[in-house]
Amino acid sequence: SERASVPDAFLFALKPVYAGYLSAQEALASDDLDGFNLASADLNTAVGFVEETGLVGPPLGTWRRAAAKLRGDGSTSDIESARERFEGMSEAVLALQAQFGHKGSETWYVAHCPMAFDNKGADWLQRGEQIRNPYFGSRMFRCGEVRESYKPLNESQHDNHEGHNHE
Repeated sequence: SERASVPDAFLFALKPVYAGYLSAQEALASDDLDGFNLASADLNTAVGFVEETGLVGPPLGTWRRAAAKLRGDGSTSDIESARERFEGMSEAVLALQAQFGHKGSETWYVAHCPMAFDNKGADWLQRGEQIRNPYFGSRMFRCGEVRESYKPLNESQHDNHEGHNHE
């Protein structure tokens, strides 16, 4: 899919947003509620530091919708509600990933668990291809399948960005 052209500063500001989300995903997969709350707080902070300068039209809309879902309202006191909240966070991060991609060195994977939320099913983004299910944790750690992968931008975009100049 054609990626929107957005300022590099915006793409770099997304790095701690993705990092907070991935920490939240790994915490839930480990049944670690405190870790999830810490990661959510980091994510909330990271969202606040993203500058919208240079974003217009659909990219700005995508960012604002995602940011609204990623902003936390304090800690969650039970892991089931953390998992419900994580579903919205995942929708947001997958939308960001689809529209903007990510800087860094790792390929990330979109995984799907068909049994989450009474068999409604739910997706998430994770590092590594081996399933670590954030919706069930230790109860069904490996439940799910990888649906898609996202290479980091620096790999896939070098070829068509030779000698371009910034206005």
